[in-house]
Amino acid sequence: MQPYIEIIEAEDYFLTRLNSDPWDDASEADKYKALCTATRLIDNLHFAGIKLISNQEREFPRYGQSEVPADIKEATCELALKLLDNVDPNYEVAALASSDYSFASVRSNSDRSFVLDHIRAGIPSVEAWNKLLKYLVDPASIKIRRI
Repeated sequence: MQPYIEIIEAEDYFLTRLNSDPWDDASEADKYKALCTATRLIDNLHFAGIKLISNQEREFPRYGQSEVPADIKEATCELALKLLDNVDPNYEVAALASSDYSFASVRSNSDRSFVLDHIRAGIPSVEAWNKLLKYLVDPASIKIRRI
């Protein structure tokens, strides 16, 4: 699998990124796995437009682009960082179903009627989500086709 960004490019990104210890401390193998997992999570989203080549493996580049946009590469880095910091997207989504927590005599209740969009989409990094947003299909839009 080819991630959206190579490890060497990601290293350059993290040179200027504060609080990148999980990346800095990871092995080369774990960095590659994190970038691949981040790429798969990104590819699960619903993007506007069409792929540059209809049978390409990844969602990017899209039609009108000659290469993967910098925002997508940076989002991959941000997501990889969260994954290396032991944030599990499956747990984050599953936690949405929980509303009551208790420990000894302390009890907490959470309002689950409001769920952050990036968590619902399986993206546990708000930094990554903000970089991805402009490429996503607007959920309020409709597609009309003439037949």
